[in-house]
Amino acid sequence: MSSPEDRYPNDERKYPNDEPVLARPSFSSVFEAELYRLAPSKVTVLLAGGSSFSKGEVALALHQRSPRAEQPFVRVDCHGLDSDTAELRLFGGPAYAPSLTGAVHQTGEGTLYIAAIDQLPLLIQPRFLRFLDQERNARVIASTDVGLLERVAQGHFRLDLAERLLLVELVLPGER
Repeated sequence: MSSPEDRYPNDERKYPNDEPVLARPSFSSVFEAELYRLAPSKVTVLLAGGSSFSKGEVALALHQRSPRAEQPFVRVDCHGLDSDTAELRLFGGPAYAPSLTGAVHQTGEGTLYIAAIDQLPLLIQPRFLRFLDQERNARVIASTDVGLLERVAQGHFRLDLAERLLLVELVLPGER
Protein backbone atom coordinates (compact mmCIF):
# COMPACT_ATOMS: atom_id res chain seq x y z
CA MET A 1 0.00 0.00 0.00
CA SER A 2 1.39 3.41 -0.92
CA SER A 3 1.91 6.12 1.66
CA PRO A 4 0.67 9.72 1.23
CA GLU A 5 4.28 10.67 0.46
CA ASP A 6 4.31 8.27 -2.49
CA ARG A 7 0.99 9.52 -3.83
CA TYR A 8 1.86 13.19 -3.38
CA PRO A 9 5.54 13.70 -4.23
CA ASN A 10 7.19 16.91 -3.04
CA ASP A 11 4.35 17.35 -0.52
CA GLU A 12 1.96 18.50 -3.27
CA ARG A 13 -1.50 17.78 -1.95
CA LYS A 14 -3.37 16.96 -5.13
CA TYR A 15 -6.45 14.81 -5.24
CA PRO A 16 -6.34 13.25 -8.73
CA ASN A 17 -9.50 11.72 -10.12
CA ASP A 18 -11.36 13.11 -7.13
CA GLU A 19 -10.19 10.23 -4.95
CA PRO A 20 -11.52 10.12 -1.38
CA VAL A 21 -9.96 12.70 0.89
CA LEU A 22 -8.08 11.34 3.86
CA ALA A 23 -8.68 7.76 2.79
CA ARG A 24 -8.19 6.33 6.26
CA PRO A 25 -10.33 3.87 8.16
CA SER A 26 -11.09 6.56 10.77
CA PHE A 27 -12.84 8.79 8.21
CA SER A 28 -16.34 7.55 7.54
CA SER A 29 -18.48 7.95 4.46
CA VAL A 30 -20.69 10.30 6.50
CA PHE A 31 -17.69 12.53 7.13
CA GLU A 32 -16.73 12.36 3.46
CA ALA A 33 -20.29 13.31 2.44
CA GLU A 34 -20.22 16.29 4.81
CA LEU A 35 -16.93 17.40 3.29
CA TYR A 36 -18.41 17.33 -0.20
CA ARG A 37 -21.53 19.17 1.01
CA LEU A 38 -19.52 21.99 2.61
CA ALA A 39 -16.87 22.39 -0.10
CA PRO A 40 -18.84 24.50 -2.60
CA SER A 41 -20.45 26.76 0.01
CA LYS A 42 -19.13 30.15 1.13
CA VAL A 43 -19.78 29.46 4.80
CA THR A 44 -17.02 29.79 7.40
CA VAL A 45 -16.10 26.34 8.72
CA LEU A 46 -14.47 25.46 12.04
CA LEU A 47 -12.49 22.20 12.06
CA ALA A 48 -12.11 20.49 15.42
CA GLY A 49 -10.79 17.16 16.67
CA GLY A 50 -8.26 15.00 14.90
CA SER A 51 -4.64 16.05 14.56
CA SER A 52 -3.22 19.36 13.36
CA PHE A 53 -2.06 17.61 10.19
CA SER A 54 -5.48 16.14 9.41
CA LYS A 55 -7.24 19.49 10.01
CA GLY A 56 -4.85 21.17 7.56
CA GLU A 57 -5.45 18.38 5.06
CA VAL A 58 -9.24 18.76 5.38
CA ALA A 59 -9.00 22.56 4.98
CA LEU A 60 -7.00 22.10 1.78
CA ALA A 61 -9.45 19.46 0.52
CA LEU A 62 -12.39 21.85 1.13
CA HIS A 63 -10.54 24.51 -0.87
CA GLN A 64 -9.63 22.15 -3.72
CA ARG A 65 -13.22 20.96 -4.10
CA SER A 66 -14.65 24.48 -4.07
CA PRO A 67 -15.21 26.96 -6.90
CA ARG A 68 -12.18 28.78 -5.39
CA ALA A 69 -9.76 25.95 -6.20
CA GLU A 70 -7.80 28.05 -8.71
CA GLN A 71 -7.47 30.92 -6.22
CA PRO A 72 -4.88 31.14 -3.40
CA PHE A 73 -5.00 28.93 -0.32
CA VAL A 74 -3.33 30.99 2.42
CA ARG A 75 -2.52 29.53 5.83
CA VAL A 76 -1.83 31.43 9.04
CA ASP A 77 -0.87 29.40 12.10
CA CYS A 78 -1.69 31.18 15.37
CA HIS A 79 0.49 28.99 17.61
CA GLY A 80 2.79 31.25 19.61
CA LEU A 81 1.82 34.52 17.91
CA ASP A 82 1.77 37.71 19.93
CA SER A 83 -0.76 40.44 19.10
CA ASP A 84 1.56 42.48 16.88
CA THR A 85 2.74 39.47 14.87
CA ALA A 86 -0.81 38.13 14.47
CA GLU A 87 -2.00 41.53 13.24
CA LEU A 88 0.88 41.76 10.75
CA ARG A 89 0.35 38.23 9.43
CA LEU A 90 -3.41 38.57 9.10
CA PHE A 91 -3.94 42.21 8.17
CA GLY A 92 -0.51 43.51 7.19
CA GLY A 93 -0.51 46.00 10.05
CA PRO A 94 -2.72 47.90 12.47
CA ALA A 95 -6.23 49.01 11.50
CA TYR A 96 -5.10 52.60 10.91
CA ALA A 97 -2.29 51.53 8.54
CA PRO A 98 -2.96 48.14 6.92
CA SER A 99 -0.80 47.05 4.02
CA LEU A 100 -1.16 44.64 1.14
CA THR A 101 1.12 42.07 2.75
CA GLY A 102 -1.38 40.52 5.17
CA ALA A 103 -2.94 37.11 4.58
CA VAL A 104 -6.43 38.63 4.34
CA HIS A 105 -5.34 40.66 1.32
CA GLN A 106 -3.18 37.89 -0.19
CA THR A 107 -6.09 35.45 -0.12
CA GLY A 108 -8.12 37.53 -2.56
CA GLU A 109 -11.04 35.33 -3.63
CA GLY A 110 -9.39 32.16 -2.34
CA THR A 111 -9.43 30.43 1.03
CA LEU A 112 -7.92 31.76 4.24
CA TYR A 113 -7.08 28.92 6.62
CA ILE A 114 -6.48 29.96 10.24
CA ALA A 115 -4.80 27.09 12.11
CA ALA A 116 -5.18 27.08 15.91
CA ILE A 117 -7.69 29.94 15.98
CA ASP A 118 -8.03 29.18 19.71
CA GLN A 119 -4.54 30.74 20.06
CA LEU A 120 -5.46 34.00 18.28
CA PRO A 121 -4.45 36.80 20.67
CA LEU A 122 -7.39 38.36 22.48
CA LEU A 123 -6.49 41.88 21.29
CA ILE A 124 -6.83 40.84 17.61
CA GLN A 125 -10.10 38.95 18.01
CA PRO A 126 -12.43 41.99 17.62
CA ARG A 127 -10.77 42.90 14.32
CA PHE A 128 -10.99 39.31 13.09
CA LEU A 129 -14.68 39.18 14.05
CA ARG A 130 -15.30 42.39 12.06
CA PHE A 131 -13.51 40.81 9.10
CA LEU A 132 -15.73 37.71 9.35
CA ASP A 133 -18.86 39.85 9.49
CA GLN A 134 -17.90 42.02 6.49
CA GLU A 135 -18.91 41.26 2.96
CA ARG A 136 -15.73 39.62 1.70
CA ASN A 137 -14.54 37.59 -1.24
CA ALA A 138 -12.38 35.15 0.73
CA ARG A 139 -13.65 31.98 2.33
CA VAL A 140 -12.47 31.34 5.88
CA ILE A 141 -11.71 27.94 7.36
CA ALA A 142 -10.40 27.84 10.93
CA SER A 143 -9.23 25.01 13.13
CA THR A 144 -8.99 24.59 16.86
CA ASP A 145 -6.99 22.26 19.06
CA VAL A 146 -9.23 22.80 22.10
CA GLY A 147 -12.88 23.65 22.63
CA LEU A 148 -13.51 27.34 21.97
CA LEU A 149 -16.04 27.56 24.79
CA GLU A 150 -13.35 26.22 27.12
CA ARG A 151 -11.09 29.09 25.99
CA VAL A 152 -13.98 31.53 26.56
CA ALA A 153 -14.42 30.22 30.13
CA GLN A 154 -10.69 30.74 30.71
CA GLY A 155 -10.97 34.35 29.52
CA HIS A 156 -8.76 33.78 26.45
CA PHE A 157 -11.39 33.92 23.72
CA ARG A 158 -14.35 36.19 22.96
CA LEU A 159 -17.76 34.59 23.25
CA ASP A 160 -19.14 36.45 20.21
CA LEU A 161 -16.28 35.20 18.03
CA ALA A 162 -16.63 31.65 19.37
CA GLU A 163 -20.37 31.68 18.62
CA ARG A 164 -19.70 32.96 15.10
CA LEU A 165 -17.13 30.25 14.42
CA LEU A 166 -19.21 27.45 15.96
CA LEU A 167 -22.08 28.01 13.50
CA VAL A 168 -20.61 25.36 11.18
CA GLU A 169 -18.29 22.99 13.01
CA LEU A 170 -16.87 19.88 11.39
CA VAL A 171 -15.49 17.48 13.99
CA LEU A 172 -12.82 15.19 12.65
CA PRO A 173 -12.59 11.65 14.00
CA GLY A 174 -10.00 11.20 16.70
CA GLU A 175 -9.26 12.67 20.05
CA ARG A 176 -10.21 16.28 20.75
